[in-house]
Amino acid sequence: MEGLIDTDIIVVDTIEPGQYRHYRRFKALVSRGGGLLSHGATLLREMAIPSAINPNAGQFKSGQQVRFDNGIIQAIEDDPSTQ
Repeated sequence: MEGLIDTDIIVVDTIEPGQYRHYRRFKALVSRGGGLLSHGATLLREMAIPSAINPNAGQFKSGQQVRFDNGIIQAIEDDPSTQ
């Protein structure tokens, strides 16, 4: 998780228990795997970390700017209000 800053929203394949200590520093977390009742999702809720579990996260590229609002993730260039 080097090179990432606190305002980043990170996308991970799965929520790894060994990485929990790092998750607090990010603005939000998106996981490609898991479900709403998975261990990772439950822990993120308990830690009050905004997250989206198992969305269509494959559509996002590394370094892409996204907006995360109430569990909805949207690429900024796809947002008509920014054009």
